[in-house]
Amino acid sequence: GAIAGLNVLRIINEPTAAALAYGLDKNLKGEKNV
Repeated sequence: GAIAGLNVLRIINEPTAAALAYGLDKNLKGEKNV
């Protein structure tokens, strides 16, 4: 839990990582446009 929390903070602090996380989130939710 603690490590995951730190990773979330890093993602929020890093625009590139945030963009990647957003893309992964959309893929996991099946909202990807073909």
